Amino acid sequence: MGKIRIGMLGAGGISRAHLAGWQQCPELAEIVAVADPRREAAEALAAAAGGAAVYHDFESLLAEAAVDAVDIVLPHDLHAPAAIAAAAAGRHVLVEKVMACTLAECDAMIAAAESAGVKLMVCHDHRYHSVCAKIKELLDAGALGELQCLRFDHNQDVNMAGSWAFSKARLGGGAIASCLVHQFDLMRWYAGDVAQVAALTRVLPDRLEGESIAVVPLRFRNGALGDAVINWNLRGQGYDHGGRLGTGAMWYELIWLAGSEGNLHNLGGLHLLRHGGGGYERIEVEVVPGHIGAMRHFAECIRDDRQPLTDGRAGRAALEIAVAAYRSEETGRVVDLPSSGI
Repeated sequence: MGKIRIGMLGAGGISRAHLAGWQQCPELAEIVAVADPRREAAEALAAAAGGAAVYHDFESLLAEAAVDAVDIVLPHDLHAPAAIAAAAAGRHVLVEKVMACTLAECDAMIAAAESAGVKLMVCHDHRYHSVCAKIKELLDAGALGELQCLRFDHNQDVNMAGSWAFSKARLGGGAIASCLVHQFDLMRWYAGDVAQVAALTRVLPDRLEGESIAVVPLRFRNGALGDAVINWNLRGQGYDHGGRLGTGAMWYELIWLAGSEGNLHNLGGLHLLRHGGGGYERIEVEVVPGHIGAMRHFAECIRDDRQPLTDGRAGRAALEIAVAAYRSEETGRVVDLPSSGI
């Protein structure tokens, strides 16, 4: 087959990361159409893509543009309607995380893709980042032995005031649903299915209708324990301890895994300690951003008729953990998975 013709649905900030990914695999795919009701934003993205056609909304793009697949980077509440319409029109679907706002929407997206015989992939780009992929390789090789404890942090200074993302309904929740799902997806990839979820959250109403800070403990079916923390009101990256600009006194995203035979972390590079060894060894990895790997993977899955690594069911599973976290905060109880009550 020739190049896969991509229609970009949405021209917001994250679309630039997707564009960069597509531009790294020009032999496989090209963006030929962009849809966004904000004409100026759509035209800017179309120009950056090399002169793609511009449409006002995803419905008109699907009806008029000759595309093989769509890349959905719309507000979260539009993910399901756009994905279902694209599948019905026979287009393969890549959708930015979070997959949708509800599990019912996820189920409808999966059903639509399966009925139409098209690919459905959720852009959990962390799995395609070279460092995260190397960690998975080490785990599969037994470098840590039996995985026992997983600690993940996500730290940013995020204020959504004035944005569509300020809305709890449009975002699908708060920081957990919007971003900690990345960590949930990686944790499932590393440790398998989750059995229990708990959560404590804090809302900062001037920044976000949903929670800006959350702590989410997890128990995995294999017995491992996990802890995922997100803080969207944290400054410090790019500063030293004296408050001056410097190399940074905090981390953006922490991965720290401990097993029966060692542990590893990603602070200042990837480091592995094997029990019985002489301390941490640095594991050299050429850094390849996740969106570059994700776009290429999606295109290759279409070309080779393969199931994407982060398919609709993987995207749903990550959201299910987020939904269980919200139920735990509401009830003050640990939530068992799978559960028909969430």
